[in-house]
Amino acid sequence: MKVYRGYDGKLRLFRPDKNCARLVMSSVRVSLPSFDPAELQKLLMAFLKIDGPRWLPRSRPGEFLYVRPAVIGNGEQLGVISPSEVLLFVIAVPWPDFSSASPPGSPPKAPGLKVSNSAPQP
Repeated sequence: MKVYRGYDGKLRLFRPDKNCARLVMSSVRVSLPSFDPAELQKLLMAFLKIDGPRWLPRSRPGEFLYVRPAVIGNGEQLGVISPSEVLLFVIAVPWPDFSSASPPGSPPKAPGLKVSNSAPQP
């Protein structure tokens, strides 16, 4: 999922409720123990409260982090059985703003993305 600092200075996660629910659904699908998606969302908010200002300072609005919570089976069992425990971890990667990069020799681009109504040509 994506977390970014808005131009008003606030950190925002993109659809954290949907992303957390999808991780729980995927965990159950591969026979990992279930957990409360609201608790994962609280964990992500606590993580961003601590580390968000470090990676997304107020001086650079419009940048974002790629945040990937993940779970893996964990425990003492061996063999092909459903694990009784999971290890939850979060990977956060700062992502450059490719929308403002300009080719050498051309005028600088305005920040943000340009959206067009035209359909792609075959």
